[in-house]
Amino acid sequence: MGLRFFVWIFASLFATFAPKALRPRLASWLEQPVLVVPELRAWIQASRRAFRIRRPAPLPLTEDELRAIRTPLYLVLGKRSLLVHPA
Repeated sequence: MGLRFFVWIFASLFATFAPKALRPRLASWLEQPVLVVPELRAWIQASRRAFRIRRPAPLPLTEDELRAIRTPLYLVLGKRSLLVHPA
């Protein structure tokens, strides 16, 4: 992603705070219908609020809970795996 993309992102961000009368012109220039369609703006704002909600991390499963799982699992490990050492 180049500089143009980041400029577009920041310009779009600042356009959301522009006066209501100026938003249609900015929406056309940035090709951002979110700026002028109230339903889209509400949807974006709701998703932004939901993103900020902090949920606690799940607790690790106990050995008994792990043994109780009966879902088949197909695991492939490579000799040079960066995530899990095969040994």
